[in-house]
Amino acid sequence: MRISVVEPDVASGDLFTSELVGGGHQVKRCIANIVPRVLGDKINPSDQVSKDLQEVIDSCAAIKADTMVIACNTLQLWLPRVNTRGLKVLTTFEVVDNYIKETKTNPIWLGTWPLVREIDKTRRYKTLSSMGETDLQNLVQELIWRVKGVEGSDISGAGEIELIKDEKKMVERGTSLFDCLKVIKCDGVVLGCTELPILVDKYLKDYDFGELILINPAKLMAENLKGSGS
Repeated sequence: MRISVVEPDVASGDLFTSELVGGGHQVKRCIANIVPRVLGDKINPSDQVSKDLQEVIDSCAAIKADTMVIACNTLQLWLPRVNTRGLKVLTTFEVVDNYIKETKTNPIWLGTWPLVREIDKTRRYKTLSSMGETDLQNLVQELIWRVKGVEGSDISGAGEIELIKDEKKMVERGTSLFDCLKVIKCDGVVLGCTELPILVDKYLKDYDFGELILINPAKLMAENLKGSGS
């Protein structure tokens, strides 16, 4: 099976794809030049997001990929607006759904504000905002931008975030987030933005997460694809 990985950001795409490769899969990386999906804490209303995604999907179809995955959870919101050219698209939502069904748990989805708002409409997953933890959801969004800033990704839509490229500040704020999450009774947290596994694996590797279960959708996707015989 030929798997194409759409990567809007190189840094997060590196880690996402490495999980698939580590799972024994052969992948074709498609570095995508896509305008910011999020502006501050709002969804980008521009049609350009769909146009950019369509262009990279066309490229994936041209190389005759069998399955396409997107290394950006929020970008998956634009899939209904594009033509997938007959490609099988596996989303992180599907693999998280499988995890929840198999484990009979209800973890908290951590992600961008636009994605969380869409999730809250359907109550598909538990979120910090649905629990009334708006300040913590704001912190998650801030940290996503901070990881982008530290990693050198596009932060043109970030707005005013003090010291956005400062690693020490990012680690400090990340520590505050997980200190709070550890005292919330939950079945774990889904690292539902590709910047969050970077924060956890690269910058908080010495942090004591205690009994907090961290769920990386990219790892789940690698396991799912292996189960499908790819």
